[in-house]
Amino acid sequence: MSFQLKKETETKENLVFQKIHEDIPGGVLLMAASLKAGTTEVPAGTVIGEDASSPKHWHVVKSVLLHADAANNATTYQVKKNHQLKVGEIISTKDVASTKGYAITAIDTSNAAYDVLTVGTTLGTAMTAADGVILIQIAAEDTSGGAGVPKYNTRFAITRDTVEVSASGNNIWVGAVTMGTLVESLLPYPVSADLKTRLGARFLFV
Repeated sequence: MSFQLKKETETKENLVFQKIHEDIPGGVLLMAASLKAGTTEVPAGTVIGEDASSPKHWHVVKSVLLHADAANNATTYQVKKNHQLKVGEIISTKDVASTKGYAITAIDTSNAAYDVLTVGTTLGTAMTAADGVILIQIAAEDTSGGAGVPKYNTRFAITRDTVEVSASGNNIWVGAVTMGTLVESLLPYPVSADLKTRLGARFLFV
């Protein structure tokens, strides 16, 4: 009897990092269930965070850039296409003071230029897309407009390579960089000023 090894993922050339100074030996386990349906790969340069309630389980730290201005009473938000947000997840932003956090009730992907996120209650703040407003996923609804803390923030890392997602939905082992220099224009998802602060001096964005 012979054994055969089946390769579940492929890695692609990494251009995001100029320098990698430190990583987590052996990589980390990224939870595939938190990725949106139809995801075929996790790109290099994706910020990931460890789940405080399930150590050694890592998730994408989800963010998206606003595509169009939003009024202070808006319940729909036009956002860029490159995001991992799903219905039921809670969005907020710390880039604008006193922004609340509410769950996404619908995502319309029909427009080729942008997606539309609908929330049950307005975030309550006028936002200008030209200001580079970034919406983030947070852990719980925030009706008072406090600090929009990313849902996964116990430990942070950034994926080293682009890794394919198995069609079977298996969790994915990914290389996880904990110190390095990145080309910000090549990042797959936006990184807000607040998230850069959380990442600390271990990462340099150029």
